[in-house]
Amino acid sequence: RIVHGVLAELYQRGIYAIHAGAVVGPQGALLIAGRSGQGKTTLVLGMLRNGFGLLSDEFAVAEPASQRLLPYRRSIHIRPGTPELIPELAFVADRPQVRLGGGIEWTLTPDDLARAFPGCLAEAAPLRGVLLLDGAPRPGAEPAITPLPAALATIELLRGTWAVSQDFGGGLARLGALLSGVPCARLRAGKLSSTVAQIAGWLEAPNA
Repeated sequence: RIVHGVLAELYQRGIYAIHAGAVVGPQGALLIAGRSGQGKTTLVLGMLRNGFGLLSDEFAVAEPASQRLLPYRRSIHIRPGTPELIPELAFVADRPQVRLGGGIEWTLTPDDLARAFPGCLAEAAPLRGVLLLDGAPRPGAEPAITPLPAALATIELLRGTWAVSQDFGGGLARLGALLSGVPCARLRAGKLSSTVAQIAGWLEAPNA
């Protein structure tokens, strides 16, 4: 109920919360969308250790009128296996685990993240790219980024945007405006370090 109340208030202000992670690099903000269990949080953390800034790992808070993504400060929940991929988070091994909806997890507060990755808490930034996760990571395979028309990306993001349930036509129009002129692609994630490097290269490419 609390979450729905917050989403409703944002919606009244013309701000949309999309089920996605969001980070900031030199070129601007990147939205990473995918279903639960497809590795959004681990990928976001992998990008933080490579110099990107954090907006959110769960809700990309978007202002369609200005094509910006806003910061959403919240605790991040990580599962066993993630600290082995992100050495900066090894300290969680000394903390108690909690059982939440996704299973056994550790909680990282924004202060924890700022200590692990100094300067990682980013401010609002213009949207530079959208990546839609293509299934769970395949650590034994090379990552691949395949361009996708913004119209198709818009349709997929509709599924993870609560405000669209209140006003489908308006939501479609606003998400379309948010993605107008923004490069979109599908990402088949592989080994974390290789995936992060591929994303960084994609963002730097002239046609991205």
